[in-house]
Amino acid sequence: MNLLLNYRKMLAFIDPKVHEFASAGSQRSAVAGALYDVANEHAKGICLLFEGHCSASGFALLRILFETYIRASWLLHCATEKEFETFIEKDKIQLEGSSKRLTFAAMVKAVEATRKWPSTLTDIRAETWSAFNSYTHGGQLQVTRRYDGVTIQPHHNPQQEEETIQFSAMILFLTFCEIAEMSDSDELNHHVAELYDMISPWCFKS
Repeated sequence: MNLLLNYRKMLAFIDPKVHEFASAGSQRSAVAGALYDVANEHAKGICLLFEGHCSASGFALLRILFETYIRASWLLHCATEKEFETFIEKDKIQLEGSSKRLTFAAMVKAVEATRKWPSTLTDIRAETWSAFNSYTHGGQLQVTRRYDGVTIQPHHNPQQEEETIQFSAMILFLTFCEIAEMSDSDELNHHVAELYDMISPWCFKS
């Protein structure tokens, strides 16, 4: 199964729909909607980079995609008015009454708790965060996928690319779900169900 081709078809399905139905009924929904749209663009960027055989850059976007989706969800569903204002005015994510930045791990847990989700995203973060940081910040994992002891060129295996595509598609799907919910559109919610059926055979398998 060609996951990259499936991912491209997924993006082609979503692209014509997200902007048509995007809603900005409040400042909070406008900010979250903008970040969800940025997450969509990161997901598209990962696809383009793998199609262009720029794997290192594709891996580096994984953390950024994940962070953007979670930040949008935290601002939309979890942040108090004061916490939301702090983000708008100071570009900071921190709990009301605290001078410390809210950690990404805490943001993930807050989103899961507010949405009454299982700890799937928390588990993914725990398993992948060190790797995501290594990819994004030019760490050891980028070296081992570029240098095999003899030559300097991409040496990642197909499974690593497939795992990246599956993760990106999962976050993209969650982003699409959020946009549909914000838009309060029966048509877009129908598209969510349609998309789930389309990608389930390859995106959500273990």
